[in-house]
Amino acid sequence: MASLDDKRFVIIGAGAVGCSLAAALRARGLTVAAVASRSDVSARRGAELAGTPLATTDPAEAARAGDVVVLSVPDDAIAQVCQAVAAGGGFGDEDVAVHLSGALGSDVLAPARRRGAAVLSFHPAQTFARADPGLFEGIVVALEGDGPALAVGQALARRLGATSVVLRADQKVLYHAALCVGCNYVVALADVAHRLL
Repeated sequence: MASLDDKRFVIIGAGAVGCSLAAALRARGLTVAAVASRSDVSARRGAELAGTPLATTDPAEAARAGDVVVLSVPDDAIAQVCQAVAAGGGFGDEDVAVHLSGALGSDVLAPARRRGAAVLSFHPAQTFARADPGLFEGIVVALEGDGPALAVGQALARRLGATSVVLRADQKVLYHAALCVGCNYVVALADVAHRLL
């Protein structure tokens, strides 16, 4: 595996997680080659945080500029965006295609795998309410995917100041359910308690 310093990262999806990751990569000396988003304004904001001149609304164009392509889009859009990027020539041999979903396995990135890319689910167990590069520090990142992509994910987690754990694809649903109970239900329980009081 080449060093992370030799990798060119692409962020597709410039919401709070994508922008946090773009800024965190830049802060840790890594190269973000492009940022893509549905809106030009979001793409430019993400590119500014990443320190890259390439901001676009075309995810395949962005992906062609890099070799680690991160799909930071909603879960229900991952397969469609991956297919569009693959159709546009955005994945090739030696590339790594990544998504950030806690619930979905890496198989949702099958169109990238068919183009020769290794695939990875890289899920930061963290809530991102705003773009903040410091939110990766000290958290756990769950990884699932192909061997070469896992190596990239483990190195990336270390570089971001996080700890990584490797899951099997069949563990993802239970993992995600546990996080939902631990985060969302605790808030709901506190709200019920508050109302009762």
